[in-house]
Amino acid sequence: MGKLGWAMVALSIGLTTGWWAGAFTTACGPADCHANWDAIEAIGTWVGGIGTVAAVLFAVRAFRSEEAARRDEQATRVVQMQREQDAEFEKRLAAARDLDRIHTEANMVFGVVTAYVGNRVEIQCIRVSIRNGANETETFKMSGELPGYGQTRLVHSLAGGQSEQLAAFGQPLGTPTDQLPKAVPEADRARFYEELTAALTITFDMNGRSWRRVGRREAELLS
Repeated sequence: MGKLGWAMVALSIGLTTGWWAGAFTTACGPADCHANWDAIEAIGTWVGGIGTVAAVLFAVRAFRSEEAARRDEQATRVVQMQREQDAEFEKRLAAARDLDRIHTEANMVFGVVTAYVGNRVEIQCIRVSIRNGANETETFKMSGELPGYGQTRLVHSLAGGQSEQLAAFGQPLGTPTDQLPKAVPEADRARFYEELTAALTITFDMNGRSWRRVGRREAELLS
């Protein structure tokens, strides 16, 4: 039913109610009409009751509307909070993935120890080099320390996939040291090199962070 139909129904109800109330509250005799006060009181009570019921219904509807609005607002806050938490989780996950990536690249940078053997027995010179195995990432500020031999020089940059000598200890090409020359039988040299490599500490910068690596251990993030 359209608006015009409801308006006609309301008008009909109003006219009918008015006619009934008028007829009910007046008493007409052969000569005149006078008010029926008992009927008027009854009508007033009836109208008051309707008003009370209407007020209660309106209050209930208003309460339900406020409750629905409150629930909608709460649901909106929950959704917004969930979205913020999801965004924070994605951000942390991306940061963790990035850190894992650069840590993997840092583990591709390692020190190498080789030796110059002047005769069949004596090792006369130890060479310390650094290798950047991360083919697409440059390494900066590289230096090292070999216990018992000393510090290496500083290399400012090294492209991916390249190697650079950091130091040479012993004669005839390196820094003099009391550790060399040293007699190491050929059968023991592999273990000797492994021990030196395990003790070698290198530091370097990569992907905007500073790292330290001892031997073949995991690279340690410094800053």
